[in-house]
Amino acid sequence: MGGNKKPDKPVQKEQGLERTDNGLPLTSWPEPSIINQKNYYTEYIKRDDQILPLRLIQEERRARLTTQHRERDRARNLDTNIADAEEIDDEAEEDAIGGQQDQEFSSGDDVIIIHPGSQNLRVGFASDILPKTVPMVIARQWRCNEHEERNGIVVPSRVTDKDGTEVKPRHMFGDQFASHYDKLCSALKTQMRQNKRKVLPNSKELVVNFNDRVSPETINEHNDPHRVDWVELPNDPKQAPAFICGEAVFRIPDESKPRYKLFWPLRYGVYNEDDYDSKHQLFEDFTTIIEQALLNELGIKKRSAFKNYGCIFVVPDLHDRAYITQCMDMIMRELNFDRLILIQESLAATIGSGNSGGCYVDIGAQKTSVCCVEDGICIPDSRVNVKIGGADVTEMFIKMMLFDHFPYRDINLMRRYDFLLAEELKHKFCTMKEDEISVQLYTFHLRAPYQTTKKYQFKTYDEVFLATQGLINPTIFDKSRKMRGRRKLIDPSMDLSDDFRNDPVSEAQSLIVTSLLPGNNTDINSNAANSTSGTHAATNGLDGNFSQKRQLPAKHAFNLVKSAEPNLAVRDSPAIEGDGTPIPAASGEESTPEGLAPCLRDDVLPIVGLDAAILTSILGAVKQDEKKFRDYLKAIAVVGGGIKTPGLDLAVELALLKWRPGADIRIIPPSKEIDPQVVVWKGASVQARVKTTNEYWISQDEWDRLGSRVLHHKCMWSW
Repeated sequence: MGGNKKPDKPVQKEQGLERTDNGLPLTSWPEPSIINQKNYYTEYIKRDDQILPLRLIQEERRARLTTQHRERDRARNLDTNIADAEEIDDEAEEDAIGGQQDQEFSSGDDVIIIHPGSQNLRVGFASDILPKTVPMVIARQWRCNEHEERNGIVVPSRVTDKDGTEVKPRHMFGDQFASHYDKLCSALKTQMRQNKRKVLPNSKELVVNFNDRVSPETINEHNDPHRVDWVELPNDPKQAPAFICGEAVFRIPDESKPRYKLFWPLRYGVYNEDDYDSKHQLFEDFTTIIEQALLNELGIKKRSAFKNYGCIFVVPDLHDRAYITQCMDMIMRELNFDRLILIQESLAATIGSGNSGGCYVDIGAQKTSVCCVEDGICIPDSRVNVKIGGADVTEMFIKMMLFDHFPYRDINLMRRYDFLLAEELKHKFCTMKEDEISVQLYTFHLRAPYQTTKKYQFKTYDEVFLATQGLINPTIFDKSRKMRGRRKLIDPSMDLSDDFRNDPVSEAQSLIVTSLLPGNNTDINSNAANSTSGTHAATNGLDGNFSQKRQLPAKHAFNLVKSAEPNLAVRDSPAIEGDGTPIPAASGEESTPEGLAPCLRDDVLPIVGLDAAILTSILGAVKQDEKKFRDYLKAIAVVGGGIKTPGLDLAVELALLKWRPGADIRIIPPSKEIDPQVVVWKGASVQARVKTTNEYWISQDEWDRLGSRVLHHKCMWSW
């Protein structure tokens, strides 16, 4: 007890423990009173002047108002026309109340539109009628060209076996391809007979026998009016350019000294991580292609002049955040543009086609995107992105022609002049019109560097039709190389607060991904066809592409993505192909159970036909509203290079009618006055000249201060 006794006051004073009170507060900071929890209010982030992007807009408006007042006062002091002074005063008052009635459109001379794609880049001033189109590729000095590096194995140049023996055309692509091709030919014959079309019993034999006997005709250079001027390189390799951009890359001889290799920064609508070993080199090539296109095609003399222009950058509807932020960083810091606006492809297509909304299908070279637009807004849950396009048609057409003894058997799409030849043959001869299927005789010219021109004759039959049918039945397309190397260099965007993927998601895209999982019974076609009408009259699939499966509500299918087995999602390599075939994980690779739904976006290859993509997109937009479903079916617009295939609109309409018999389906044709390939670019150029888009401009100062956070306030869609 004695040990717990407090010391008396003298002892406390001696030990320095005596309490003293001099009346001074412990701190000079004001002490806030306790908040009454029953009634309190705050204005934090509730006023526009507390948000930097909105405050800058107000400051710019006030600065413009001040300038107009000064001009009014100057006009009055100089005794100029009173009417002019009153006009200036009226404009100032209109701006004071937030109006901008002086002019609805601007000229667009100081705005550049950039629309990058997997195969082509389109750039131009907003005041231009049409954009400049350049290939989205760069040729760099390399140890070997792309054909030598891959040994010609990729499509389709294997004419000899490993032991040197000649491979017969029928076995050039394996027995599985031969069996599948024979089934397609037989099904087409049956379909043509049902449609009362004349079918010759020996049409295929006529084509094969003729092509097998053809020998090329040699044409001297002075008799060839369309001879190619190949790129001449200096004799000294050290004086050769480090890189070449534009159309000239396809005119570089494959055997050039030094060697050049073609690099494509974008493939299948995303960054091409497979062909690059460095993320820095990938971004540098992407920037260089755009920079050289601006300098060479638009007449801008110096890179430093970019600061005098604004830029409107067209982005995919369903995109990666990492792609958007990198593109913005390139435009604002690398190219140093003065200001920037982002616009989605479907919204730009809506404006370019002059419609207020509808279901827009953009068929590109390597991807097809579908999105429903209503009142100038892209409906988020309707966004669909499938990895098929015109390049798949080109590859399949050449394969089928080689199968039928194409006389130029050494064709290889990895060679530059062969790639241009294949594209030319596809554009000239491929069709989706059934009444054009017959034995036809055509010619083409092979122009290779350091060789005389050769003229070939060849015959076609059903190849021109079956190759394009892959857009409806994509099971015939090769899926072995698509999305290879995904996430090898660039990590997905992660949320800073909860460390989860924050890339945009779409219910329609998730429904497609779910339907492709092994063991899933979801048929997205039957689901889209029956969900709004309530009927369960399922069909047997389209040309064998889909089998009859049970109906699954869209919401349930969307939730299945989150509950799928974790071992199906493997980072860095596609775990599942579009036909539902799982690829086993390599040893040492780990599955990613957390955040599985976003990971499946990288691991499941989304490949379905155009009819399935359109129906699923509309289903995601309308939910269970039957009236809206019918309205979108009557407003389907197809843009992009794929629509140039003859008969594609009718083929898509017939495919949709198989799932919605008797429905009023209308494919809106593009305007005859504009190329469907540039509809998206044209829409962005119109948007650039509308004054109401001023609030979406992102300035250099905003990007330096806030970075990608500014998109929450300056984006045309929900970021």
